[in-house]
Parts: sequence; C-alpha cells; structure tokens
Amino acid sequence: MEIWLPKKLQATGGTSSFARKFAAGMAARGHQVHFSRPAQYDALLASPRAPLSALLHAKWSKKPILHRLDGVYYPRSSAGVFWRLHNLPLSIIRRYFASSIVYQSKFSQEQCEKYLWPLSRNKPSTIIYNGVDTKLFTPEGNSESLRDNSDQKIFITWSRFRRPDQIDPMVAGFRHFHEHVEKNSKLIVIGNFQGKVSDRPERYRNKNI
Repeated sequence: MEIWLPKKLQATGGTSSFARKFAAGMAARGHQVHFSRPAQYDALLASPRAPLSALLHAKWSKKPILHRLDGVYYPRSSAGVFWRLHNLPLSIIRRYFASSIVYQSKFSQEQCEKYLWPLSRNKPSTIIYNGVDTKLFTPEGNSESLRDNSDQKIFITWSRFRRPDQIDPMVAGFRHFHEHVEKNSKLIVIGNFQGKVSDRPERYRNKNI
C-alpha cells in the first residue's frame, strides 16, 4: 500500500517523530509512506492540520482520508481565548474530509466530541492507542518499585517539556487529586525541561512528585 502523509519533517518534535516511526513501522510491513505527494497513492493519512491542497487532491481522486486526532485545544489551554479558532482546521477535516477517524485514546475521542463540530452520521472511527517499543522497554532485567506502598496510586507523564502549560496544569491537577481525593498517590514526571520551564525540576523537588 502507498500511503501519503503530507508532512515537512523537522529535526525534533512529536509530530515529526511520529511520522518517522510510522513510516518505519509501515515499511517493516511492506507498505510505503510518502511525505510529499507521490504519483500514485492508495490513502491519505491526514494529520490534525493536514494541508488543504492535500485534502482536496485526495477528495477529488476519491482516495480514503484517514484523520488521526490526538487532542484538541480547550478553554485555558495554550491557545487561550482563541481555542475555538485553533480547533477550526481539525473540525473541518474531521467533519467534511475524513473517511474515517483514528483517535489516540478514549480521552482524545471524548475531547474531540466535546470541542469539535459533530461528526456526520455513520462516519467510522476507532481508537488506536500509542504503542510501546518492546526493543527499548522490556520487563527483563533489573527493576525498582515506583510505589512507596503496594496500594499507592501512581500517575506517570513523559515528555520533552518546553512550555508552562505542558506541566503546570498537570501538577496543579495532581495536587488537587492528592489533597481532596487520594492522599496515597504520587506523580512521576519523566523527561527533560528546557526554556521557560527549565526551573521546574528544582521548583517541584521533594513535593511528592
């Protein structure tokens, strides 16, 4: 199968990382992923903000358009009061162009249904959860318990943190959960911190996260 994923790859960033891993995974299964438009293709994989030219080409060519959604903007997100405007391209693709929808998680699906335009009837959708690379992560070898006791609730987040909105609301939400819902809980943050949030590891040190 020839898959067109219109994407200008960057050296870093989650979407470029996903695109490279997706292409490698498809190649291992005998499929070809193109980041620029090939002469022939069987399906278009549309990112949340796929170019209009690519969407129109696939629509006119009657090619299946698979729209992958992993989240939306919402009130108090990084988009601020413009969150509806930032969601507009996602809503248009999801409702008027996509043949089917793939969500990253049940949470992503619920957020899209809440903050994007309603889907047309009978448009198929499914959830494909992010996979784990078992060549990098394995239960074999040494391990250590993350819990302080066997009943402790554990929350884990893993990212390359660059902006306050990526980490501060999560910490605030966990603190509320810890104070009002479950004292026997812990938040574990994994990743590196850059730019405006480079001070967060020191700021939050020894604060039950």
